[in-house]
Amino acid sequence: MSFRQDQWLEAMDVFEDHIADDSDPREAQRELDELAKIDADDKPHREKCASVWRIIKQGV
Repeated sequence: MSFRQDQWLEAMDVFEDHIADDSDPREAQRELDELAKIDADDKPHREKCASVWRIIKQGV
């Protein structure tokens, strides 16, 4: 079985993450940094989840 990279990216993007359309590694690093802050925070899980979802859909 073989597939192209664009097919793989489309299949892996189950949340329609905006970063899949942005190839800027600096943006990806900013998002990873923000996700680490959210993970370390002691806010309720519901708030953390909302913050992660915002990043997935809109970015930092």
